Amino acid sequence: MRIFVLCLTEIVLLVLDTSFIPFFDFNGYYPSLLTIYYCVYSLNNEKYNVTLFSFFVGFFQDVFFYNGFGINILLNLIVGLILSKLSNKYNKNKFIVYVLLITFSLMFKSLLITLYINIVLKININVSVFYYEFLYTFVLVLFMYPIFNSIFKSKLFEKKLEF
Repeated sequence: MRIFVLCLTEIVLLVLDTSFIPFFDFNGYYPSLLTIYYCVYSLNNEKYNVTLFSFFVGFFQDVFFYNGFGINILLNLIVGLILSKLSNKYNKNKFIVYVLLITFSLMFKSLLITLYINIVLKININVSVFYYEFLYTFVLVLFMYPIFNSIFKSKLFEKKLEF
């Protein structure tokens, strides 16, 4: 049941990312709800679950990134494992710390994708977009983190020992 809920939520967020969210762009940038969902998942789960889920999320993100298939899988794996490791170090009740961790990890992923696009595809991207991206992502994570976190704190996702 847990895998079904994860996949269903992932598909719904992918559809929202491609159809609805572009209407709310801010100076040409709009954040990905699926990536925010993945980052919150990475903060709440162990590295083995994060590794498996990064392949699914990265695959769905790479469907529309045809010139660099596999880049999002690799970057999600790196970002997810870093967030999973950092979640063990910090207190689980620090809301603003986790919001900043997610925001900076999304900025790191965006910077690496921009470098890839600049080096491989020879497309220059204006650096001022990163300021708008940081602000928009920070505000969106402030509102979306409690929603996604409550999903992962529900009884469906709690860790149980079964004999």
